[in-house]
Amino acid sequence: MSLELRTVFGPLPSVVRGENVLLGGDYKNKKNFLYTCGKNVVIRDLENPKNCTLYYGHKVNASVARYSPSGFYICSADVAGNIRIWDAQSSEHSLKAEYCKLNGRIKDLQWSNDSQRIVVCGSGRTVFGAAIMWDSGNSVGEISGHEKPLNTIDCRASRPFRVITGGDDNLIGFHAAFPVKISKLLKNHSRYVLCLRFSPSGEFFASAGADGRVFLFRGDCAELVREMGSPAHQSSVMCLSWSPEGDMLLTASTDKTCKIWNVVSGAEVCQFLMGSSIEDQQLGCLWQGETLISVALGGWINYLDRNNPSTPKRMLYGHMKNISGLCLGKNGSTFYSACQGGLICVWYPFKNIDTAVATIFKGPKHKTAVCDVLICENKIVSAGLSALAQLTGTVAPVSRWNALVPTPVSMDCKGGTIGLACVSHIDIYREGKKQHSVSVSYSPASAAVHPNGETIAIGGKDQKIHVYHLKGALNTFISTLQITTLFFFLYFEDGQLAETRTISLYGEVTTLKYSSDGRYLASGDSSSYVCLLPTDTYEGPSTIGNIPPFSAYLALLVKDNRWTNHTTKITCLDWSPDSRCLVTGGVDCQVIVWSLENPKRPVMVPRAHTDNVTKVVFVDERTVLTAGYDCECP
Repeated sequence: MSLELRTVFGPLPSVVRGENVLLGGDYKNKKNFLYTCGKNVVIRDLENPKNCTLYYGHKVNASVARYSPSGFYICSADVAGNIRIWDAQSSEHSLKAEYCKLNGRIKDLQWSNDSQRIVVCGSGRTVFGAAIMWDSGNSVGEISGHEKPLNTIDCRASRPFRVITGGDDNLIGFHAAFPVKISKLLKNHSRYVLCLRFSPSGEFFASAGADGRVFLFRGDCAELVREMGSPAHQSSVMCLSWSPEGDMLLTASTDKTCKIWNVVSGAEVCQFLMGSSIEDQQLGCLWQGETLISVALGGWINYLDRNNPSTPKRMLYGHMKNISGLCLGKNGSTFYSACQGGLICVWYPFKNIDTAVATIFKGPKHKTAVCDVLICENKIVSAGLSALAQLTGTVAPVSRWNALVPTPVSMDCKGGTIGLACVSHIDIYREGKKQHSVSVSYSPASAAVHPNGETIAIGGKDQKIHVYHLKGALNTFISTLQITTLFFFLYFEDGQLAETRTISLYGEVTTLKYSSDGRYLASGDSSSYVCLLPTDTYEGPSTIGNIPPFSAYLALLVKDNRWTNHTTKITCLDWSPDSRCLVTGGVDCQVIVWSLENPKRPVMVPRAHTDNVTKVVFVDERTVLTAGYDCECP
C-alpha cells in the first residue's frame, strides 16, 4: 500500500488591508502566475487554475516571487529578508542560491532583462534595498536616496539600464544601472508610492500611490509625460500592470475598481466595478497575454472581462488562512472546508477531482475563526469561536441557531446527534435544539460521537478520555480494570447526560474518532501516540482481519508497544469507510495511514504539508483528503 499525490487545491494569496498583493507573471512562457500564501510560493496555471503547485522552501512567510526573464528560475523572498533562487522547470524546484540582504521584510524584487542580476527592496533597519548578481550574491551597486522603507522596485528591460524605487517617504528614486547609483529623486506623489513598473519596451514607466494618482514618465530620463486621470482613482492605487504591447495600463485600487488606461492619450478606456463591500477593495493586478486578473481584499482572484466590465469572467475562491474544518458532502460528491478567517467553501464536483473548484457561502458568515464544519442529516453544521450555525443548501445559509455558544473547541456528529465540546462544558444538539448540557471540571480538547448517536467521547487536556451516555438508564455491569492506569467506572443519573467511563492516557487527547462500524475508538495525543480501544469489554479476538483481542489493545498503551511513528502532537484522524484503515496527521507535517491488519507497517507521507496537518478525511477506501496550516487541500 502506498500514497501518491493526485492533486492540490491551492490557497489564495495572503492579503492584508492597506498592503498591495504583487502577482508574478510568466512573461517567457505566458502560462503561469505566482503569488505567496504563508510560507508557500504558489505556481498557478493562468488558464487552468486548478493546476497548482507549491514551493515549500521558506521557513517564514514568503512575501513576493518573480520569474526570471529566461523562464528558467524563480526568485522568491520572505519577511525575514531572505531571497531564494530556485529551478522553475523541474518538479523538485531545486535550490540554486540563497542570500539574506535585508534585516526585514522584502516587499518587492525584480530581475534584470539578462536574468543575471536581482534588485530587492523592503523595510530593512538601515538599508532599504540591494542589487546583487544572482549566482554569487555580490553587490552590483547601492540603492540609496530614501529615508524610509521602500514598497516597490523595478528594472528597465532595455539599455541604458535603469532602476526605479518608491517608498513611504513619497519619493520615486531614479537610479542609473549597472552598477546601481542614484540619479534623481522625484516628488510627484503626496503620499506613499506603492507601485512602479517599466513598460515592456522600457520606453515609459508608471507610478501609483496612496494619493490615488498615477503618473507616466519617460523610461530613460524620468521626464514626466502626463498624469492618468485627475486623479486616476478615488482612493489608493495599490498596483498597476502593463499590457504586452505597452500601450495600455491596468490599475487596481481600494476604491473597489480596476481601470484600463490608454498610455498615448491618458484617457480611461474601461472601468471594472468590483463591488461595494470592504472585501471588494482591489489590492493587486496582472496583465498577461490576453488575460487580466485582480486580487480582492477578500482574497479571491477575479478574471476581468473587457466586454462585460461589471461582471468578472470567473472568480477563484479558496482559503488564505489556516484550514480548521473539512468534511465530505452528501454521497461524496462535494467537500466542505472552513478556515480560521471565518470562511466556508464548498468544492465540487468532487467525483471528478481534477476539475474541482470552490465557491463560498454568500450572506452572513462567521465573524471569527471556524472551529469545524460537519454534515448532519444532509445539513452543514459549522461551529465558530462565538457561535454555532446551521447552514443548508449549496451556497446560502438559511438559519442560525444558538448564536452565543461560549468558545467551542471540537465538534462531531453521528446519527443526528451533534456533540460539542466547549471550554468548560459539553453540549448535545438534536434537530437544532440543545438536548443536554453538562459542566466539566477538566478542559476538553476533542470530541467524538458514536454512530448510534447515544454515546459521546471527550478527550481532555487532563490526559483522559471521558465517555458519556445519552440513554435514560444503563444496566450493563462494567468491570474495573487497571492496566497502565486504565480505569473503567460507572455512575449514571436517570434521564441526564452523565459520564460512564474514564480512560487515562499519556498526553493531552487532541483527537478522537469512532470507527464507521462503531466497534473501535481511536485517539491521538500530544505525546505522538495513536491508541485504539474497542467499545465493549470482551476478551475474544476481533472478527475483522487479524485484529488481536482486547488485551492486546490494552498493550498498545504500554510504552514499548504503541503506534509511535509521529514525532510530535497528533492533531487529527479519520477511519476508512470499511473501518479497516486509520489515517492520522500531526504537527510534524506527516500524514500516516495505518492498516489494522498490519499496524507495524504504516504508509507514511513525511512532508504532506509545509505546516501542521489540521484535518484528514477518507473519501473512499483508496483516497485521502488532507488540509493544513498552509491553507491547501492535497
